[in-house]
Amino acid sequence: MLVTQQEQLHAEVTALVDRLGPGRSSLIPILQDVKRQYHGIDSDAMQIVADLLDIHPVEVYSVATFYAFLDPAAQGQFVVRLCRTISCELAGKDAIAQHALGVPSPVDVMCDTNARALVTPCRSGHDAREIADS
Repeated sequence: MLVTQQEQLHAEVTALVDRLGPGRSSLIPILQDVKRQYHGIDSDAMQIVADLLDIHPVEVYSVATFYAFLDPAAQGQFVVRLCRTISCELAGKDAIAQHALGVPSPVDVMCDTNARALVTPCRSGHDAREIADS
């Protein structure tokens, strides 16, 4: 039997609701898991989550678009976040973007199917853990 991606998503979200509970407090963890698993949160996923949590789809959309870490736009397996501060600019942010991603200047752009470059507010730290965080 062929299982469609939507059926698979429905089964996975159902399992998450069973584990986390059917309340609104489960919304963000479920959306995080969907984004991690599918590299985005499409309208079908939002509808499934809304149905299973018994909330209106616009509430799911509002949460998904409000929090930057839940950005529903499709992204690759890797997200490269380059901050927009002057210190990072002086440290060579554009050179990193050009060398690592092949783009002349970092903007919110899909570099290929495996990576997305984002210019974001500075997250401080600038250690390997922060850079590798997706």
